[in-house]
Amino acid sequence: MKYIVFFLLTLPLMADINWIENYEQGLSLAKKENKLIVLMLSKQNCKACEAMEYGALDDDDIVEDANENFVFIHVDVYHDTFPKKRFSYIGTPTFYFLNKDIKRLDRIMGVASSKEFFQTMQKVKKQK
Repeated sequence: MKYIVFFLLTLPLMADINWIENYEQGLSLAKKENKLIVLMLSKQNCKACEAMEYGALDDDDIVEDANENFVFIHVDVYHDTFPKKRFSYIGTPTFYFLNKDIKRLDRIMGVASSKEFFQTMQKVKKQK
């Protein structure tokens, strides 16, 4: 019984970013909830993408702010539908920070530290 109580108490500590796996659904949700957008361009077997998802994006401050103020959209550049001409990339991961009207506010290309990513999130919130 005490293990169940411990597990239930630690559930909030194991929170993850609420990813939307469809570009159009993510845009619709951002408009509906009046939130900013982080669009992550990635591909299968991308070690740098995995490093971001299980590294910087696993930071508690980022997760909390992400779920409260942003819609995080994850697209695979080879398998998912999104406007490729609008969101160019040299490699993955590439993160676009957008307002709900799809105006680009910032971009991070490649791996970033949790500090750099969080600072970018704070900067774009001021531009909303």
